[in-house]
Amino acid sequence: MPGDNLRGLRADTLNLLKQLNSPVYRWPGGNFVSGYDWRDGIGDRDRRPPRKNPAWTGVEHNDLARTNSLPFAARSTRNR
Repeated sequence: MPGDNLRGLRADTLNLLKQLNSPVYRWPGGNFVSGYDWRDGIGDRDRRPPRKNPAWTGVEHNDLARTNSLPFAARSTRNR
């Protein structure tokens, strides 16, 4: 995680999402869900297992889990 993270959330990602000004961000969503196991997102972020992402042929590091998604949503939207 970058050193400028905000409570474990990437500052650059949050800033871009604020600029998009979307009323809704879906997580997890799309093809990603087909290979996601909710148990991989439990516990300390540094101990979560990385998994191959079959939808995007990359690695999912499980940095954002269910427990992080609500704070992420709150920080990624502008005041409406």
